[in-house]
Amino acid sequence: MVSVAEPVAPSVYHYVAAFQSIEDQLTDGQRAMLRAHYHAPGRTLTMTEVAHSVNYRSYRAGNLWYGRLGGLLCDELNWRSPNVAIFVLVTFTPPGETPHGEWELHLRPEVAEALEQLGWI
Repeated sequence: MVSVAEPVAPSVYHYVAAFQSIEDQLTDGQRAMLRAHYHAPGRTLTMTEVAHSVNYRSYRAGNLWYGRLGGLLCDELNWRSPNVAIFVLVTFTPPGETPHGEWELHLRPEVAEALEQLGWI
């Protein structure tokens, strides 16, 4: 499904600890994006859909704020992606493999489980 090289995700335990550590740095919008992504069919959204879930007009604002969330998590987890920080939250399906020609973002199962354990969902 995903042709972009993916690093192995941290454990649910590590995600829970990392989210707890950065909780006071998260914006309401970032929390809303996580909830929207969690509740999406197949936990899959395009960045446009992520952005629209918090009333941003463009995917660019979604990229910025979801990317910052990924960066906070990467720093807390001491985890480095060979591509972009958002990999810590999602895996991707490239536009050429989707029916709508946009990147699809698949919320990592470990992230979904961590959100459940934290009671954020």
